[in-house]
Amino acid sequence: MYASLYRSKDGEKWEHFLQFPDAGSNEVSMSVDNSGDLHCIVRRAVKGDVPLYCQISENGKITR
Repeated sequence: MYASLYRSKDGEKWEHFLQFPDAGSNEVSMSVDNSGDLHCIVRRAVKGDVPLYCQISENGKITR
């Protein structure tokens, strides 16, 4: 199962923004920095695996 991220400008109309590159559970921790980049830690679906760290820019580019 892959986690997806949705976004909304008004809190009512939501659009799919991106899908995380690795299969993971629904446990995601997210934080936005001063430049607007989103930092995420996703617990992966594989038991005993290290959580996935992603930095996501406003245009949807994912850096691991």
